[in-house]
Amino acid sequence: MQTSEMKLSTNRWQHFLLRKRQNCERLNKKLKLELTALDMDGMSAVMEVDGKSKIYSTVMLRSYISPSYRLSRKTAVYLGVGGNWIRGISMSDRSLKGFLNNFKNDEDEPCFRPTLRLTVGFRYTLK
Repeated sequence: MQTSEMKLSTNRWQHFLLRKRQNCERLNKKLKLELTALDMDGMSAVMEVDGKSKIYSTVMLRSYISPSYRLSRKTAVYLGVGGNWIRGISMSDRSLKGFLNNFKNDEDEPCFRPTLRLTVGFRYTLK
């Protein structure tokens, strides 16, 4: 792989989100359990690389289970455990031909291995 000096300028970002396929079960007044079977997230950007217009895109597919415990009427703490199953990036020419060629040529595109996902948080509701 050759490396060269690249001039990058981001023109515009587009964030896309195929939101969660989620199931929620309230176990009692204080404890709630959420299962997110599929959460897909990604973004794309139009960039100038070496004077050529390119499209950079990334996508992530994850799932997790998240129990939460209500401390009061407006506050709760939560924990999330799951996995990031697919995290891929690609850069293609900004043309119809570049878009179509991107589907054919997957062997040189970086794709990360599945990883464990752990989250801890504090939720406060303004209502």
